[in-house]
Amino acid sequence: MTAGEVAEVLRVEVATVVKWLSAGHLPGFQVGPKRTWRVWRDEIHAYLEANRNTGP
Repeated sequence: MTAGEVAEVLRVEVATVVKWLSAGHLPGFQVGPKRTWRVWRDEIHAYLEANRNTGP
């Protein structure tokens, strides 16, 4: 998935996704001459599971 697609799924700005990727909070990799970010769909599900708020 592209950073834009991830942003749509998580309902955040693309810049936020790129910041998370750059900081290593969200696993991803860069491809091509423009070094665009890509994220495996399974990683999004794992990220959401690991960071969900279960409440009190």
